[in-house]
Order: sequence, then C-alpha cells, then structure tokens
Amino acid sequence: MPAKSGFDSTKEVELVLMIVSRDPRSLAEKIAGLESLAGYRLSRRPPVAIHDVYLDTSDKRLKQRRLNLRVRRQEGASWLTMKKNPGPFSWRRDERQELEIPWSQSSLDRILQELGRNGINLPAAKITEESDPVETLKSSGLVVTQDRETRRESSNVLPQAGEQVPLAEMAVDSVQYNLAAQTVSLCEVEIESKSNEGRKVLDAVKKSLQGRFGAELRPWKHGKLVTGKAIRKLLENGELEGQLEGGFLKPESFDKIDRAAS
Repeated sequence: MPAKSGFDSTKEVELVLMIVSRDPRSLAEKIAGLESLAGYRLSRRPPVAIHDVYLDTSDKRLKQRRLNLRVRRQEGASWLTMKKNPGPFSWRRDERQELEIPWSQSSLDRILQELGRNGINLPAAKITEESDPVETLKSSGLVVTQDRETRRESSNVLPQAGEQVPLAEMAVDSVQYNLAAQTVSLCEVEIESKSNEGRKVLDAVKKSLQGRFGAELRPWKHGKLVTGKAIRKLLENGELEGQLEGGFLKPESFDKIDRAAS
C-alpha cells in the first residue's frame, strides 16, 4: 500500500455571479441563450443534470479536517470526489487537493484509505452492481450533510476567429437544495478559465454580463456547498421567513446568506 496520498492539487480560476432577480429562471434562460459576449463567441453545449450528495461523520470529523466528500450522479454515472481545502493561514489558498474517481469497489476502498490517512477510520464495505453509492457510504457510518440538484446550461467561450479552442466555460446553473422540510432554489452564473489567458477572459465576460444585466447579477464568493449550509442554518433559525417565492430565494435574501456564509 503506497504511503503517499492520492490527492492531486488543482488550481481553479473562476468567478461566480449570483442571479438576484425577481424572475431568476427567466434571466438564467436569457444568459444561457447568449451567442456572444465581450468580443468572444459562445458555443452552447447540451444541458446536463447533476445530483450531488455530501457526507460527513455525525460528529463532523471531515469538516474538522477541511475535507469534503461528495457523491455525484451525472449522465447515468456515479463519481466519488474528495477535496481537501487549504487552511486559513495557507499561502496557497487558491489551491486545493482533489481526488475524483468513478464509483467502483476499488474507488470506495481508495476513499476509505484516504479518510484513514486523515485519522477517520471507517469500516470497509463490499459493493455489488446494484449498490447505491450514498447508501453504501451511510452503511459505513457517514450521514448526508447536503443534497442538491443542478441543471447546468453551459457554453464554451471561444475567440471570434482563429483556432477554436475554449478559453473559458460559462455555466448557468439552476440549483435546488433538498432540505429536510422543503426545497430551496437559486440560479447562478459560473465562469471558469480553460486557458492561460483565462483571468483576462473571465474579467471581460463578467464586466460584459454586469453591463447588460446590472444589479440583477451579484458577485458571489461562496461555493454551492457553503451557500447551501448557510441557507439551511438561516431556515432553521427562522431568518428566511417570507424570503421565498415559488421555491426561489428573493433578491433581498442574499445579504443574509452572504453574511451567514462568511
């Protein structure tokens, strides 16, 4: 058994704009349908449905070690992902370690091995072709901490001329958090670099979007996981009373969510 960790370090360059509109679905559709932005061409890709489930021990040992464990279901396949986030005093705070592997017995064994390396020892589990990843992990002692579904409408950001290699990806995500008492939905735009000139492209696309849609797009520094945890906490405390319309968060709710997530 190798002693070294199986994590890979990844450096992500991305921007998120939260849609804070009275009609978030309509605005999301408008943005997803754009054919160009900031002098770049947008090439639309087929929509994708993503179902993410996060798990932890009942005493939150993964959270204490800055670990996230996720089961992702997408296009009929299941994936196991474990991420280790840098600490608050790390000089490489934009870099995180990530292990993402398709669901299988060897993948489950590897995830349990990585957890063991981090001081979280869980019993081994045997799977069959019918085994459900989430139920299998729950049988090893984990509990679900977040269940969310995302419909992603994405476009490749391409130069207007020359080699048509993606410079970035713009994804318009409609997100539904499946909470114990109800579901809560929101829409956001995520722009991720796919090239060496990514930062320049991201900034240009962001400015162009904000120029078109103004205050209905709000820069957002929190990921979906942290945002969902903040929403759940506020709901449990009764602080989002009257802040939902048709299952979607109203624009005025996002100040509270931002503070709770920070």
